Amino acid sequence: MEVGTKQIALFDLDGTLLPWDTQCLFSNFVLRKQGWRRLLFLFYIALLPLYILRLISETTMKRAYLVYLWGLKDSLIQSYAKEFAQEVVQDWSYEEMRKRVEAHLSRGDETWLVTASPSVYAKEIANAFGFTKVLCTEVAQFSSFPLMPNLTFGNNKGSVKVDRLNDMKVIGQNDEIPVSAYSDSMADMPMLLIADHKVLVNPSERLVTSCGEGDVEVLRFERPWNTPAQKLCLIALYFLGLRKK
Repeated sequence: MEVGTKQIALFDLDGTLLPWDTQCLFSNFVLRKQGWRRLLFLFYIALLPLYILRLISETTMKRAYLVYLWGLKDSLIQSYAKEFAQEVVQDWSYEEMRKRVEAHLSRGDETWLVTASPSVYAKEIANAFGFTKVLCTEVAQFSSFPLMPNLTFGNNKGSVKVDRLNDMKVIGQNDEIPVSAYSDSMADMPMLLIADHKVLVNPSERLVTSCGEGDVEVLRFERPWNTPAQKLCLIALYFLGLRKK
């Protein structure tokens, strides 16, 4: 990629800017402030068998996961989200990835956070990192958080990301503007395939192979777990709001 050429830079969030899924981290953050809300997850757990049997969709489960916010006022959630976003940048994110974002911003690149994470906190995370724009799973407006919030554009995952970027004329309008895309996940293959420069964070061999032999860069960072079993145990503790970090 030519040095000095302004770009469009697209960054995934979970697993890319930080090792964890921010949904678990934000629920942990809220539950540590209001512990009784752990009981609300019984609703989510009750739906798991239906999801396993494929009777309800991943999008429905994503709506159900947000049950721990039920009844909270928009103003309080915004306050929580701002505090949480600062923690994500300062305490959870990879230092090298912060530098990557800063480098794109210093060049004047159009820098996007493109994530499946819900807007209730994703927009504050984008602001905390300094992103130019954010494209996330949009939760419909509310004054008091509903039991099952509506997702205005569905789950912002996979090809949905690219469709929305096209609809917003971020991509596909000027082929002369280079696109860089950062991700850790096979789910982001549609976004990676439109990029001139692909940056893979802790990728699987399948992801590396799927990206082919073009302009591909691989970054590997130390993760806060040693085994898959340890990772699952830590996720369970975050799910229950039982860990500070």
